[in-house]
Order: sequence, then C-alpha cells, then structure tokens
Amino acid sequence: MYFKLLFPLMKNKIKLFIIGLIISAITVVLSLIPAKLTLEIIDQGIIAGNKNLVLLFVILMIIVCLIRTILRYYMILFFEKSSQELIGNLRTYLYNKIQSLDIGFFNKNSTGDLMSKMTGDIDIIRHTFSWIIYNSFEAIFVFILTFIYLSTINFKLTLILLVCAPIIVFLNIKMFKKLKPVHSKTREIYSELNSTVQENISANRVVKAFAREDYENKKMKEKNDAFSNINLEAIKTWLSYYIPIDFFSILLIVIANIFGAYFVINNELSLGEFVAFSGLTWALNYPVRLSGPIINDLQRFFATFEKISPLYFANPNIYDASNTIPFNNIKGEIVFKNVCFEIENTTILKNINLTIKSGETIGVMGPTGSGKTTLISLLLRLYDPTSGEILIDGVNIKNISLKNLRKSIGISAQDVFLFSNTIEGNIAYSNPEMPSEDISIYSTKACASEFVDKMPENYLTIIGERGVGLSGGQKQRISLARALAVNAKILILDDTTSSVDMDTEKQIQNELNNVNNCTKIIIAQRISSVYKANKIIIIENGIITNIGTHQKLKAKKGFYKRIYELQHSELN
Repeated sequence: MYFKLLFPLMKNKIKLFIIGLIISAITVVLSLIPAKLTLEIIDQGIIAGNKNLVLLFVILMIIVCLIRTILRYYMILFFEKSSQELIGNLRTYLYNKIQSLDIGFFNKNSTGDLMSKMTGDIDIIRHTFSWIIYNSFEAIFVFILTFIYLSTINFKLTLILLVCAPIIVFLNIKMFKKLKPVHSKTREIYSELNSTVQENISANRVVKAFAREDYENKKMKEKNDAFSNINLEAIKTWLSYYIPIDFFSILLIVIANIFGAYFVINNELSLGEFVAFSGLTWALNYPVRLSGPIINDLQRFFATFEKISPLYFANPNIYDASNTIPFNNIKGEIVFKNVCFEIENTTILKNINLTIKSGETIGVMGPTGSGKTTLISLLLRLYDPTSGEILIDGVNIKNISLKNLRKSIGISAQDVFLFSNTIEGNIAYSNPEMPSEDISIYSTKACASEFVDKMPENYLTIIGERGVGLSGGQKQRISLARALAVNAKILILDDTTSSVDMDTEKQIQNELNNVNNCTKIIIAQRISSVYKANKIIIIENGIITNIGTHQKLKAKKGFYKRIYELQHSELN
C-alpha cells in the first residue's frame, strides 16, 4: 500500500525510474557475460592453445565491463532523479497538508515531531526508492538468471549450492519480524530528540535567564543516550541475524569449490566450467548477503511511513463548505448567536449572544482564562463552535471560504510572532507588493516608525527569528502595523498595547480612533485601552456577565468596577 501511494508522486520522473529498472536488468545480464567468456578462454583458448581466441575474449570482456559501467552510471542517476522528484513532491504535499490543518492538530503534535517528519523521515523514503528498490530487484534478478545459467552447465551442482537456502529464508523471516518494533521505537525517540532540541533553542532566553543550562544539558543527554541506545539495539538485532546469514552465504563458496573440484576430478565438469561456477558464486552469494541490509532498511521504511501516515492522511476538522458564497464588500457587522464551545469536555464559552454593529469599537475584558481570546479564535474559524452560529453581515461564517473570511479580518495577536525577515516584510506580510509609502503610513499609525527610523537600515532592517533583538513593545507595534496593513473591515487587537509604555499607548489609542470604516474588537487588561469603546463586554468563566459603556460599567458592581478602582489613576 505504501508504494502504491508514493509512486504517483514521481509524476513524470516515473519513466526514468522504469528505465532505471530496465537498465539494471541489462547490467545484470552483462555481469554474467565475463563468467561465460572466462569459461571459453580456459576451455577453448588456454587448454586448446588458441592465443588469438584468448585475446579476442579478453577484449570482449573489457568492452562488456566498460558498457556495464556506463549503464550503471545512468541507472543510478535515473533512480536518484526519480527519488528526488518523489520526496520533493512528498515534502510539498505534507507541507501543504500542514498549512490546511486546523489548530487542534498542532495542539496534539509538537513542532519537533513535525520537523523530523519533514526532514529525517522523508530522507529514509528517498533512500528506499533510490537504493532499496533497485537493489532488491537486482538481487532477485541476479539470483534467478544465475541459477538458470548455472543449471545449463551442471544442474546437480547448482542444486547443491541451494542447500543453505531454507536456513537463510528462515533467518530473514525472523529478522523481518524482530526489526519492525525496534525501528518504530527508533523513529519515536528520534522525534522526541528533535522536539527537545527545537524547544530548547526556541526557549534559549528563558533557559539563560533562569541559569538552567545544566538541567537542559542533562535532559538533552538523556534523550541523546536513549536515541543512541535504541540505535544500538537495532544494530544488535540486525547483526544477530545478519552474521549467520553472512556465514551461510560465504559457505556457498566453500560448497562450490568442494563439489566443483569433485565433479572436475570425475570428469563431470570441465576446468572452464568449474572456474565459471566459482566466479559466479558471488551472483548467488550477493542476493543472500544483501537480504539482511535490505530487510533492515525496508523495516526502517515501514516504521517511517507509519510515523508519517497520520500527517499524510490527516484531514482538517475546519474546512470550506461545499456551498460557500462570494463574500465581498463587507460592512463588518458581527453576530454571535447562542455560541458554545467545548474542548476535551471542558466548557470554554457558554451561550454567547452578542451583536456588534458595523463600524463599532468593542472592548472585551475579563479575568485571565475567561475565554476572551477563544472568542476571536471562533470568529477566525481557528475553531468551530460546539453549538450556535456566528454571522458576519448576516452570513454564517461557515458559508464563507476560509481564505475570504480571514482576509476580511486584520489581527494583532496576543502572542506576537514576527518572521525572520525585514521589518518591511513583516508589516507587508498580507501583501508583499505593498508600496513602501503605505508601509510607512501603517507603521506611523502603530507608533512603530519612531524606533524603525532610528535603525541602521530603517524598514530594511532584518530582525531575528520571532523578533529577536526587539523589545516586547516594539514587537507589538510591528504586529499592530501588520494588522492595520490588511486594511480589513474587521480589526482585532488582542492585548496589543500590554507591553508598551503609557505615553505610547495613548498615541496608539489616538491613532486607532482615527481608523474609520472598520469594526474594531479590542481585548485588553487595561481599562485605558477600552474605555472609549462604544461598548465593553465582560466575560467571566466563559459567560458574558456584563455589557455597557465605560460610564455605565464603572458605576455598577462587578469585574469592571474592581479593575477601574485599581487602574483609574491611569486615566487621570
């Protein structure tokens, strides 16, 4: 089944793969010709004293070897080209699949595990198609062709050479069964090792801040030792079968010499035929000796594809409906109707009923973990409600294509992520063709231009991964500029100013007040971020407990009043 799934990924290069197999078969035939020529050189040339015939056959032998060498060069090249085409398309397929999957998938799969699937695991598949398949084909073809040829010389001696075959077949079957669980465990531990490295690199600042290098080194050593140990176990398992197989395959040479000599003495075999037999023992020996490495690598392949298959066959839980409707020229009215959301039997939001008019600015506040960010995640369809529906301009968002829906919303998320790119590239992420003048305008609105202009290369300054080199407030302002640059009818700001100073926050608020013709949803912990909103929603324990203006809520007992009393000095 695995091969049936993968072969179509070669696309046009599958012709090269088939040509490679044909060339492989030709080279096998050519590899037997020197043995036949050796037989003739001895019996018809040396023994008969025919020097010219010996010279002719030697020249033919050189020509055959040269042709075989050239053919094998192209054969290996064709297999590599076709296997590279396969893994290139497989990697693209898996990457596109990752892009299509919803947040729930990423909650269950670590970044390190996904990275190992996209790199080391895929390389094992390449090795399978560029080496294992053609060597398996070649080994079988060599064995069959050699058996037929040797049978025409002396059938009795050929059968004697197969005396070890049942033992070798038995050992191969046992090895095949024993290696599968070991290789499955190897790929699992490899993923864990990858995850540990990835997590440590991503959290390097935290590690250094808490002086936990020794702890992280110890954790890494444990994973590294576990990976080394499981690899040693795999090698020991393989060797425990491969060495006996190797012994019996070498025994073929001894058997060929003993019985071949006996048949020569009894005139049942000519000297040339005996030399041909001895010379072709490798052709029976080679497939037998190669069976061990092939079985080992095949089990690695099966274990690897079993590991990749959950991603290969994964389907998103959130996808476009078959009857999506065109969604253009939106106004930005948002309605939540009896929206409930549960995850793993835990209620996050319950009976959310909310209407946000087009152009309104809505503040959302509530204790940490109350479901504020989940609310906008549902609007973006990162998750779907367990029950209820969400409408934009009267249209259920499930009937809008995901692409159109998300292009209609600009968001500055709580967890700021900046790409390892220029500042310009990060701000213009939604539209790489955005003019520099527009980028500067959005940067100014986000109060980012004041620090960007001071950088050596201004907007062409390359920032590190996740914004390394920038302060938390600077990253938030670039994130805000990126959200504004979408120029969408709905703008979501999730704790966008939590890391900036009060003066900068006031500047940002003033700029946002001038952003018209869009619906704004501002999630915040500071009252200073939401007090000018048309209305403020209070969410506690997944339920809307209050809705009102700043003046109304500060006069009413509850969460907002308590926060106001703690923070009101900020507004004076």
